[in-house]
Amino acid sequence: MTHFDIKFDSPVSAVDSVEALVRAPLQSTVEPALQLEILKSVEQKLGDLLALTREQDAKLQTATTELATMIAMTLIRSDDALIKERITNLVREAVRSMNSDTAGLKLVVNPEDIALFPGAELDGLQLVEDAGLSRGDFRIENTGRGLLGSLEHQLDLIVDHIRSGGDA
Repeated sequence: MTHFDIKFDSPVSAVDSVEALVRAPLQSTVEPALQLEILKSVEQKLGDLLALTREQDAKLQTATTELATMIAMTLIRSDDALIKERITNLVREAVRSMNSDTAGLKLVVNPEDIALFPGAELDGLQLVEDAGLSRGDFRIENTGRGLLGSLEHQLDLIVDHIRSGGDA
């Protein structure tokens, strides 16, 4: 049985090799048994190529998603209006879901973000600085309990939702 080599250096070289194999029986007088062997080899190599392409597509999708997430995080953390809007909306949603009044609640933010809230409060929550938080992140605290609002976590949830087939 003759062995047919197909180079898998890249999808392009693999396609070129498969094409050469397919053209061989067409360009010469080849015995039917050898033609069958060539076609089986081509079928196998096309399956290998398909698997390689799917693997590369998955890697590219992962890299693209990570890059998009990093860009979104950088843009949001560099825009004061987006930071203020995000924190305000998420804090209001969190307070509503906690079904409690805001008395005694503290909103802990990055020192650079505290200037976004004149009067050092938001909806009755006292604002406190924490240099350990990244820009755009926050924490709501109440007597030993807390709720962290991390931008990175929120973007991870969005990416997971999109990957699971949910609407954006």
